[in-house]
Amino acid sequence: HPGFGAGTLGMIIKHDGNVGINSTIPRSKLHVASGTSGYNTGNPTGLGAGAIASIESNGTVGLQFLSGNSHNNYIYFGDTNSATTGSIQYSHGANALIFNVNGGTERLRITSDGRIGIGMVPHTSSTGYALQIDGGASSFIQIFNDTTGNTLSDGLVIGNDASTAYFVNKENTPLVFRTNNTERLRILADGTIATGGASATPGTVAAGSFVQAAANAGFFSNGIDGKFGTASNHPLYLQVNGITKATVTAGGA
Repeated sequence: HPGFGAGTLGMIIKHDGNVGINSTIPRSKLHVASGTSGYNTGNPTGLGAGAIASIESNGTVGLQFLSGNSHNNYIYFGDTNSATTGSIQYSHGANALIFNVNGGTERLRITSDGRIGIGMVPHTSSTGYALQIDGGASSFIQIFNDTTGNTLSDGLVIGNDASTAYFVNKENTPLVFRTNNTERLRILADGTIATGGASATPGTVAAGSFVQAAANAGFFSNGIDGKFGTASNHPLYLQVNGITKATVTAGGA
C-alpha cells in the first residue's frame, strides 16, 4: 500500500498476512520499524518463539502506555480458563508497579519509594523496610551458591513462623557474625561457639564448646563433663574487678 508521499512506503500487507509499518519485510504478524537494528537484515526469521508482534529501531525503542492520573495500565496474560490469569499492572493512583498471578492475585509490588513487597502491600511509613515478605503461615527465604548447590538441602535459610524465628545454615560450614567488618562470633558446624576470631576450627576443641578463639580459652565439654579453662599452653586467671586473684599455670601450679 503506497504510503505517506510519492515513492514512500508507509505500510505493507504481505501475502502471508504479515503487516509491516515502515518495513518492507515484516518480521512478525505486526512489525513496526523505525530504522533497522542490524539483526538478520533482509531475513524475517529468527524471532523469539511465538512472537507475533515486533518493534525495531536503530536506536532506543519502547512501547508506550498512557492513561489518566488515577487509572491503571495493564499487560495481560491469559489461557484457556481466563483471559486475565496474570498481569503486569502500573497503578497511577498508587504510583506502584504490581505483578498479579493465578487469576489476578497480587504477589509482588514495587512502590513509588522503591520498597518491594512479596505476598503483601509493603508498608511505606518511615519505619518500613526496603524488602517485606509475607509467605502466609510461615515466611522463609533461601540463599544458594553454585559451589554447594541449590537443592532444598542447601544454602542459608532465614524466616519465621508463628512461634519461632529461624537462621539456618544447611551446609557443613560455619556461621560467621561480623560488626565493623570484624569477626565477633563464629558457630562451627559441630556446634562449637568461637569469639574473637576464626582460629578455632572443628576438632580443636570438643564439639559444643564455647571458646575465645584467639586464646582457645572458655567453656569446654567432652559430651559428658563441663570444663572451664584453656585448651592450649596458657595459664588460667581468676579476676575480680579486673584484678587477678588466682592463677593456675600451664603446669598446674
